[in-house]
Amino acid sequence: ESSAQTEAPEETTTQAPPVSSSGHIWPISSRNVTSYFGSRTDPITGKQNAHHSGIDIAAPNGTPIMASASGTVMTVGYTSINGNYVMIYHGDGVATAYCHCSTILVSEGEQVSQGQTIAKVGLTGKTNGYHLHYGVRVNGTYVNPLNYIQ
Repeated sequence: ESSAQTEAPEETTTQAPPVSSSGHIWPISSRNVTSYFGSRTDPITGKQNAHHSGIDIAAPNGTPIMASASGTVMTVGYTSINGNYVMIYHGDGVATAYCHCSTILVSEGEQVSQGQTIAKVGLTGKTNGYHLHYGVRVNGTYVNPLNYIQ
């Protein structure tokens, strides 16, 4: 008889998107971050030390954008910089922004669930390629979103 213990077989399950310690998930299937939060050279104007208020995640046109956490849609709009965008309030002073969308699939005041498709990647506003600009605001101030989704 063998005295070796048998190991339990590994479970094979479909994994949900990883949830960070903040409770947020990545808002898009792509992890191709092309520009990070903080000081950078503006890719369009060339301005040195321009502040970037979020991260840019490159993805093909029409890629689904998901709510990184449950909340209430506080703003759906358009600006010349953000293009078509959505802002979701999650409570405790935390809000997320999803910019440069081709299509918006939610309305102001709507309750959304974590992982719900809220928009699609586009090329609206000030942009030089298809991507999602994802931002996190805490009490009105933008913070590094990677602290929320990793």
